This record gives sequence, structure tokens and C-alpha cells, in this order.
Amino acid sequence: MASKLLSSVQALLPDENVRYAIVGQKGLRPTWRFLSFWLIVANRPRIVALTDSDIVVLKAGQMRWQRASAKSVLFRVPRTTLGPVRGSWAKLHVGDERIWVSRRAYPLIEKADAEMATLQPAPAPSPS
Repeated sequence: MASKLLSSVQALLPDENVRYAIVGQKGLRPTWRFLSFWLIVANRPRIVALTDSDIVVLKAGQMRWQRASAKSVLFRVPRTTLGPVRGSWAKLHVGDERIWVSRRAYPLIEKADAEMATLQPAPAPSPS
């Protein structure tokens, strides 16, 4: 799924180097989905793509088999770290949206955060 997801995102962002792509959903906490079918329908699938300089949030297909298909770019913000992540579902705050991602995405998020930490300049020592 990862290669299909990356190629789908790269098609919408042809001039950028997409480093990572993560599937998530906006809306209610996913662990509550067992309460009603309508809670599943109320959630909006999202793809969080990390490029060299930005975090891009894309609309994904609504059906489970379409989740790896990027439909359109919703917004972008400057790239920062996404973590820390823990639990069965983590809540990422990207721009004004709260996007839930499953535990399966944690290794990618941790890898992207580590990469971002190496790119940021070290803080200047304070004069004493």
C-alpha cells in the first residue's frame, strides 16, 4: 500500500519530493466506530504527506479500498515534527485539523521526526 500511496500523492505534487505519506482520518476518535455506522461515515479520510519543506494534507477516497488514493490538496503548512505518538490511535495537529492515525503509522512518524530534528539548526548557546 505504501508505494501506491506515495505514487498517488506524488501525482498531485509533481514538483515536490514527497518523503513520507500517512493515511489518517479527521473526525471522531476511531475507537468509537463500533457504536454506529454513522460514526464511520462522519469521519473524513486524509493523507498527510511530508515533503522536504512542507506538510501537505490531502483528501482521500471515502471507501476503505480508496484510502490510498489522493483526490485533492486541502492545505499545506511548514514542516515541523508530528510526534510524539502513543496509544492505539494518535491525534496529530496539522494546521487547524485534528487527524487520527493508527499505530501502524508510528514508525514513519518517528522516522520523519528524527529526520526533521537533524535538519533543524542547533540552538545557539546563551551568553553567560
